[in-house]
Amino acid sequence: MGGILRAGAGRYGLPIATICMVMLGAQTALTAPPKPKGACDPNVKPDDSLHAYSQSGGICDGAIRDPRSTDQVAFRSFTMAGLDYSPTEKSPLLVRWGGEAECSSSARLEGHDIDAEHAYRADGVLAKDVELSWSVKKLAALNIERHQLGVLTYCEADLFGTKRRIYVPADVRQKVQPSGKKYELVAMFGGAITQVSITLSLKPSDKSQPWPKVVPQGQVVSLQGSLQGKIARISFDRPAQAGVYHLLVEGKVPGSKDRAKGEMFFYEPVQASPVVPAVAQ
Repeated sequence: MGGILRAGAGRYGLPIATICMVMLGAQTALTAPPKPKGACDPNVKPDDSLHAYSQSGGICDGAIRDPRSTDQVAFRSFTMAGLDYSPTEKSPLLVRWGGEAECSSSARLEGHDIDAEHAYRADGVLAKDVELSWSVKKLAALNIERHQLGVLTYCEADLFGTKRRIYVPADVRQKVQPSGKKYELVAMFGGAITQVSITLSLKPSDKSQPWPKVVPQGQVVSLQGSLQGKIARISFDRPAQAGVYHLLVEGKVPGSKDRAKGEMFFYEPVQASPVVPAVAQ
């Protein structure tokens, strides 16, 4: 198990490691890729199968030619804990989302197969107070189980004068249940990573102010061995205070002084009870 990380001052006034890192996983600044029309993303390439990526109702989903990320840390899912899905159930997934107050654009949904067994993608557009229905026909046809399904929901928002991608975790279930008090973050590691830690910092009211930490900097998550090509599910309670948070995941690269890093901004719309993040076993 690793110890506490030593860190310096980062770009946003946040404490991050002072060694060279690669920006991975989530986008912190939006560039200008082709904008999706409807639900389908023009950057996604369907495969040639019967279950190829295509529009179906409010969702565009199916099998794709998947360009697997070579990043050391890539976020594959960020939802309310308890994502409920079974390929044997015929009822659709229902996506509930509550981040419209922070967004300056319509929000989008991305669904992924988390591991490398399949090449599946789903895209959809989320609207205020409208529950998105997601057919599970292609998920079932591709034999994608609950633990293999990842979901990301995000929008554009203004962050101190700059448009950023802001994630707002959604509640994704086949059955109607109350929203949980925990989040589940799924990170995929493309190389050998140890001593994984997670830090949350709350956006201040003024750009000149530091981002106050919500959990101790460098809190190390206990893991068994390395995470080469494996998946970490990190479960943590929703922050007590509403607002925009910076989420930083770090991991030590064995045999090197470098640390891999993945980071994102997310919006917490409601209040809950805070707790130190931990990896779900």
